[in-house]
Amino acid sequence: MNVISHRGYWKEPAEQNADPAFERSLRLGFGIETDIRDSQRELVISHDLPVHAVTALESFFELYSRFESELPLALNIKSDGMQNRLKSLLEEYDINNYFLFDMAIPDALVYCWQGFNVFTRQSEYEISPPYYNLAQGVWLDEFHGHWITDATILEHLDNGKQVVDFPSLATR
Repeated sequence: MNVISHRGYWKEPAEQNADPAFERSLRLGFGIETDIRDSQRELVISHDLPVHAVTALESFFELYSRFESELPLALNIKSDGMQNRLKSLLEEYDINNYFLFDMAIPDALVYCWQGFNVFTRQSEYEISPPYYNLAQGVWLDEFHGHWITDATILEHLDNGKQVVDFPSLATR
């Protein structure tokens, strides 16, 4: 089992998706979930549309590479059409222990067809995970209540899928 820190291991809300939270996470041996989008023709780390200075994805990958880490990266794709640039950066920094998730379904299919590590999502809204047969794993998400059971997880594992359980903080 791996622990993945949501937007890095942040102590103050302003640290989310920022270098201090990423460094802390890596130092403590946690993988990282972060958000990628395009902004002014660059790939950046940002959950929402950037309105202030954000970290360039390349800088994040440089930081990750300095730790010589094989810790997992969960890359939440927030913009469409980033496949070519993202593939180039993943190859440049020799990053293999990652998965992409949460992108629009048509865009997810392109990522699958291009050989990226893609996870589909199952939640209260996606009862039957889309593009399940093409995905390497399943991101289990809870928005309003606790529905994930051991049987849910075991079913996916029995189907040869990797599983990430991301329960809502409101339900824990």
